[in-house]
Amino acid sequence: MDKKERSKSTMPQQRLYYDYVDNMLIPYWYVLTFEYGEVNWDKPVHYYEAYKPFEFIKRHEFDDSIITTSISLADLIFNKHKPGQIGLNIAAIKEEIYRYGVDPWVVRQLLLPSHEIDGLVSMLPTERQMSLVVSD
Repeated sequence: MDKKERSKSTMPQQRLYYDYVDNMLIPYWYVLTFEYGEVNWDKPVHYYEAYKPFEFIKRHEFDDSIITTSISLADLIFNKHKPGQIGLNIAAIKEEIYRYGVDPWVVRQLLLPSHEIDGLVSMLPTERQMSLVVSD
């Protein structure tokens, strides 16, 4: 990845939507929200930096005016050569979106439903790791 591509890399908003059930915090959706054009739907994979904790939002505050598609844990790529990053299998997600007759370029949110969240959270690093490169 060259310097120009790195400056274009995206960092979606990562939110966990939850609700209380019987006085217990229950996660409902892990949602990635992108700006228009941040995801290049012509590439097979899109990587983003992922970490916990992320923003917790009450379920009733979900913005359903943003075009959203559901994804599954199988749509995520974990690469040991890209620690702290998660890949989105854009080719598979795009294929699913096309089945509904939607142009993927208008999709701005990806939603992972509750039954998949535990698997994802267990794979996320607990903190961001920043590195500093100093050259002479």
